[in-house]
Amino acid sequence: MSPVLYECSGRIAHITLNRPQRLNAINREMLDALEAALKRAHADADADIILLTGSGTAFCSGDDLVELAASPPLQDALEPSIALLQAITRLIVFGPKTVVCAVRGWAIGGGASWPFNADIALWCEDAAVRFPEGLHGLFPSGGATVLLERFCTPHRANEVLMLGKTLKGPELVRAGLAAELLPAAEFDERVSARLHALLALPGKTLSRYKAARISALREPLERALKAESEQLADAISALIASGHFPVIERA
Repeated sequence: MSPVLYECSGRIAHITLNRPQRLNAINREMLDALEAALKRAHADADADIILLTGSGTAFCSGDDLVELAASPPLQDALEPSIALLQAITRLIVFGPKTVVCAVRGWAIGGGASWPFNADIALWCEDAAVRFPEGLHGLFPSGGATVLLERFCTPHRANEVLMLGKTLKGPELVRAGLAAELLPAAEFDERVSARLHALLALPGKTLSRYKAARISALREPLERALKAESEQLADAISALIASGHFPVIERA
């Protein structure tokens, strides 16, 4: 079973994280497939919008802890793995096409950054966000260190990132991280309606808004991605050296 599904129809490139039995947890195979799918979507002449979502009951539950426990990361694999994670953020933010992220259930860790990378995020009423990295001596990725504070205050963003607080449903709205919550029973229909409203915009409206967003974010986000990569590599190296690579609780 492919860890990422791709389908293009009605001018929408549908990219679906597809490890539902693991709540769409991240492993290297998924990251490789997601990078390839995003590149394909941006190059697809039949697509004007990219929809990123997860199969099953979760969007993405962060790193696959079962695989990490069975095969901890090797020192010489750190830089390529981190670079791939950050490359996915670059494709979402800096790629030429509008990216919409539809979030059901959990969005954790590296997977929690992707809705904030997107041009528009649509949140189901059962959505929940958590960045647990700081609690376990790790460091966030995906530009979270600079993007979250664009949605809420810098102090609030730091609390979410450093303290690993879980934000569920209405808490996401109160924190400023979600504009609204969509009813679970109507989620797919409401997402579809929003996508078609975007597609109905005249001329080059989508590409103009995307170009302006890229221009505004390029420098601060590149600085953040570089700093995150350095801090994450240092944190993982220290944990490997100590023999205490963490198991992160998801709840």
